[in-house]
Amino acid sequence: MKYLLFLTCFAFAISKGFSWNDQAHMTIAAIAWDRLDDAEKSKITSILKQHPAYKKKWKAAFGPHKKLLPLGKYLMMRASRWPDEIKKKGNLNFTYNRKEWHYIVQKLYFDREIDEKNPDIKHGSEENNVVWAIDHVINSMKNPAISNQLKAVYFSWLIHLTADIHQPLHTCSLFDGKDLKKGDRGGNDLYIRTSTDTTNLQHFWDEQLGKKPKVKLALQQGFILRREFPFNEDYLANTPKEWAQESFLIAKYKIYLNGDLKYAFKGRGEIPKVSESYVLESKKIANKQVVRAGYRLGDQLSGLL
Repeated sequence: MKYLLFLTCFAFAISKGFSWNDQAHMTIAAIAWDRLDDAEKSKITSILKQHPAYKKKWKAAFGPHKKLLPLGKYLMMRASRWPDEIKKKGNLNFTYNRKEWHYIVQKLYFDREIDEKNPDIKHGSEENNVVWAIDHVINSMKNPAISNQLKAVYFSWLIHLTADIHQPLHTCSLFDGKDLKKGDRGGNDLYIRTSTDTTNLQHFWDEQLGKKPKVKLALQQGFILRREFPFNEDYLANTPKEWAQESFLIAKYKIYLNGDLKYAFKGRGEIPKVSESYVLESKKIANKQVVRAGYRLGDQLSGLL
């Protein structure tokens, strides 16, 4: 009875929100792991033991979690966060950082016609974007000459990027002929207000203030979300390019409200407050995108292994 009560309360909590912070990346990895068979899980464990972060950090960090989950699942969840952790130049693995891989700049306009199925990509970002990078890491991992360590690095990138491409604001930027001639940088330059916070649009979707990555919580999130959105074959029908197009349309219609979203620029006038229904709908979309990413990641890994 207590367990059922916990699940009910937890389901309500996640409906109120998490998005693409470390916690969501770990949840997506956990969902994907649960889609794999034992042989595939064993291969993943072996691959990630060759990761440069394994002996230096992950192996020891697993200790407190031994009773919660197997080593391979823990490593996959930690690997999902690693491409964000190496962004700082002081990080020992900064050499593996590729900042352009996390997103694609598909141009969104509301003052002109666009091709929704094939939006323009900002000049200079036709390559080294998240769509290109997913194909690149998959092809690199198939190369028999690749070192075990580099294979583990690419494996970590694949886990991370499959999550990133399902964050709608990682797949577009809003442009206009006046204030946003260079785009809104995936919502980073647009500010909104909720009943509890004032933040930019990207941050509203990308992170939750005060949230820290917790393994146990990610496992619970994965369990709840898989029950809320059971697997079906429709989740696997698309390619990474189509995932990006799908996320772009979510951004257009659900985040920017097809041009009706009210926002402000930092330091320029009063910041509009979004409705509670907008906040709740955003969380529902985020939850479903997390599940999609987890199922599709599991399919990608299964094909590789």
